[in-house]
Parts: sequence; C-alpha cells; structure tokens
Amino acid sequence: MAVKRHMGKNDNAKKVVVYYAESKSDLRLTMRNTLAREGFESTLDFGSLADLWAAVQSRAPDLVLVDAEMVTAEADGAKFMRDIRYGRLGDNPYIPIICTVWNSELDYIRRLIDAGPDDLLVKPFSPKDLFDRIEALVSRRKPFVVTSDYIGPDRRKDTVREDDDNLIEVPNTLSDKMAGRPVNAAQLQRAIRGINAEINEMKLRRNAFQISFLVELLLPQLEQREPLTDAQEQLRHLRQVARDTTARMDGTRYSHVADLAQSLQEIARSLEETVDLPDVKDIKLLKRLSQAILLAFNPGTDAEALAGEISSAVSKYDAKQKAKKKAGKAE
Repeated sequence: MAVKRHMGKNDNAKKVVVYYAESKSDLRLTMRNTLAREGFESTLDFGSLADLWAAVQSRAPDLVLVDAEMVTAEADGAKFMRDIRYGRLGDNPYIPIICTVWNSELDYIRRLIDAGPDDLLVKPFSPKDLFDRIEALVSRRKPFVVTSDYIGPDRRKDTVREDDDNLIEVPNTLSDKMAGRPVNAAQLQRAIRGINAEINEMKLRRNAFQISFLVELLLPQLEQREPLTDAQEQLRHLRQVARDTTARMDGTRYSHVADLAQSLQEIARSLEETVDLPDVKDIKLLKRLSQAILLAFNPGTDAEALAGEISSAVSKYDAKQKAKKKAGKAE
C-alpha cells in the first residue's frame, strides 16, 4: 500500500538519525521502509531493548521510536526512557522519544507517560499517526518541566502552560536537522551541560518542597503514635527524595546542605524501623531538618509563604484521598 506523505518530503530528513526498536521483525521492516519513503534514510532498527540501550549509550540519535513493552533482565521500556531523561543513559537527556504499545490499560499508559516520552502511540497505528507526531516534534515540541518525580515534556494543556515561568526549552537536533540548521557536537554538549545544571537546581528545589510536604503528612501520624498504613511507604519515599537530593548537590552552590539531607535520610530510616513507637527526638529533628533544607534551597523567600504553600498542598492531597475513599465505598 502506498504511503501518503503527511509531512511533505523534506530532503533534510536523510540527515536525521533515527533509532527504532521493535521485537517483531516484520514490523521493523515495514517501519524502516515507511520511514525511508519519507526521506528518513539513516534509520537503525533493533530487535531488542538491550541492543537499543547499547546504541544510545554509544551515540545519541535525533529521534527514538521504541516499543515500550520490550524488556531486558534488568529493565523495561519505562526505565529506558526514564534513564535517558535523568541523564543515566547516553549524553543527551533531551532526545525526542515516541514510544509504542499494544497494552492500552490506563495504569500502564500512565506509568509510561511518567517516564518522560514526548509522545505515545497505541498499536496498530497508521503512517499518518506517526508522521503527525514527528511533525509536532519538529515544529512545536513541548518544553520540559521538572517536579520531584518527573523530568520531561510538559503534559499540561497549552492554556495552563502559558504563564508558567518554570518551563525549559531543550535542545532538539531533530528540528535543527529538518530545518537544515547545522548541528555542532561541541556546541550541543555545552548547551546540554547548561540545561542540565538548570534542571538540577530546579529538581533540588522541587525535592526540598517534596521533603517538607511528606514530613507535613507524616507528623500528625507520628506525633499521635497511630501511624496509618501508608506511613512506612511515605517514609521510604522521603528517604528516596532525600537520597536523590544528596546526590544532586555535589559540585553545586548547595553542597553545604548535603549533611542535612544525609541526616534526614538517617532519621527517616530510624522512624521507618520504629514506626509503631517512634522516638520523640526523631520526630522533632525530622521537622527541623525538613525546614532547614527547604529554606536553604529557597533563600530570600518568606518562610511563612513557603509554609502556607506546603499546608495548602497537604490539604489538597488529604481532600483528594478522602474523595477516593468515598468513591471506593460508593462502589
């Protein structure tokens, strides 16, 4: 069947390096031919996630198309995408990524989206679906956002995004090459290092807020010595965020805060082990450490305003949890 051209064939497409991973060989052949007809001649396809992983580690492409249901002994598609976005795989965390799946179950799709792809296609999909997504990445790719547990394209609607000052425009070699703009490797790496530093600082501030949020959730439970069933999970999450914070501070202007984050990890671990009968000293220290970390990452910000933001976030969280429980009982 002839493939209609939806993007308009662009001679510059031949310069674009595409990595395509799909476990089914017939689908790989079809996709490779489809991409070639649109001018994407520099397409490398992989039959396993391990081979794709090694290729990205060796050289960053301009576009990744990955079957997110592929797995290795240690990882799956979600971990592959998350490791790219967190800078743990390859030298460009901002590669445009489109993942494909057969499984359309909502929880599974949500888990994949949380890993940071630019787009997701549920199989079977048409060439038009694919090239529409590629065109969007070329001409109107979404900026990146950073939260305590997410780095990736902004998933909100455009109307919500308009007034947000925390959006980050990231390098897009796919767009550059399709427009005929030269891509200089040294300049690209300098740009990536600069944005990595900016994102790292944003992540530290988000982590500090998340630490205070979790502590605010935990304190009533611990002080009343009647911890809810999710207290241990919240303490584990607290330790994870504190550990990530400690790791991110090396070489930054916040390195002096590392001892505070390390102490908070130790206190959280102690409370996790004694959650049914927590030490009062640990509870008090947990609050003081979280406050000190929050203020360290927000110098010049009014402490009362920060406390108000956290209390508001906790109230919204509590209301949402109560609504879920009420809905569950109604069912």
